[in-house]
Amino acid sequence: MPEITILVVDDFDDARELITLIFQDAGYRVMGARNGREAVEQVLADPPDIILMDIFMPEFDGIEATQKIKANPRFSHIPVIAFTAKGPLSNSPAGLFAATLTKPCPPSVLLEAVAKWMEGARWVKLVVKLARRSQRASYRGECPLPERGLKPAFAWASRNLTILCY
Repeated sequence: MPEITILVVDDFDDARELITLIFQDAGYRVMGARNGREAVEQVLADPPDIILMDIFMPEFDGIEATQKIKANPRFSHIPVIAFTAKGPLSNSPAGLFAATLTKPCPPSVLLEAVAKWMEGARWVKLVVKLARRSQRASYRGECPLPERGLKPAFAWASRNLTILCY
């Protein structure tokens, strides 16, 4: 299994370090950022596979940082999970975050949320790779991943892929 990189963004050092340990112990490569500005810079320098983003931080808050990341077509496919102590995010644009988790939450919930999104991303990439390389598969058009995210890619895959098993 290829190494998965997660970017943990939180202005509270102890929380960021604890979350880092949880993910490292589970086998993830973990990078950290103390605020939204650092998160954007980190994504530009070394794009992660997934981001766990605190919302209320100095410099750029999590919403602004996520909008800046998603505005770049090279990074718009990266799932961002909002991680906040304030509960539901009524002021974030619809579809900006792949999921929202409320602090505190058990490590198992964090790990499950990340695993769910990474498994989905791996599945879509695998199916598209198979369709492009196999003589026993055909596809129509170009997959929207990574340009438009995971949900459109799943929809595209279910409409456009035919995999012949013989």
